[in-house]
Amino acid sequence: RWTANTYNIAYNLGGGSVPSGKANPASYTIETATFTLNNPERRGYTFAGWTVSGASNIAGGGVVISGTTATVNRGTYGHLTFAAKWTANVYKITLTNKDATGKPGTETIYVRYDGPPYTALGCTNKTTSPPVLPERIGWTFKGYPDVVDEHGRIIAATNKFAEDVTRDPSWEANIYRVNYHQNV
Repeated sequence: RWTANTYNIAYNLGGGSVPSGKANPASYTIETATFTLNNPERRGYTFAGWTVSGASNIAGGGVVISGTTATVNRGTYGHLTFAAKWTANVYKITLTNKDATGKPGTETIYVRYDGPPYTALGCTNKTTSPPVLPERIGWTFKGYPDVVDEHGRIIAATNKFAEDVTRDPSWEANIYRVNYHQNV
């Protein structure tokens, strides 16, 4: 009588995790029914598929990678290692000119989750100059929260944004001193 060997499956999720309530098998045999892996998730990234190493197969077996789907067919044998591939997401940051005097419209910068701010959606033209700062009579510009400081320097931190955001400027009212001189 023969007993099927058990083979281990290792996963390198590259900082991701399988969604709550789902799991991928840790082992299998040559007789295990065909199964498809659950894809991992990772904040700020899009899952781009799997790489696999270690599989052998008999007729009809093997690991099939199609797009982002990995299927282990019945008849596969050998220890397997699956590694997740990721693509960093790009997020749009819209800087409004709410309450500004004389500067209508908005400015847009893009932040790749794992990189610096850019002016182009494809993240190929790194932002090297600060945005044009809004002005407001009687007020001092104090920055765009989490994006631009009061001097116009972009401070959007890598891995800070995981969605498109809009930021209104922060303002501080100017304080004026009034001196009265009494004519005698």
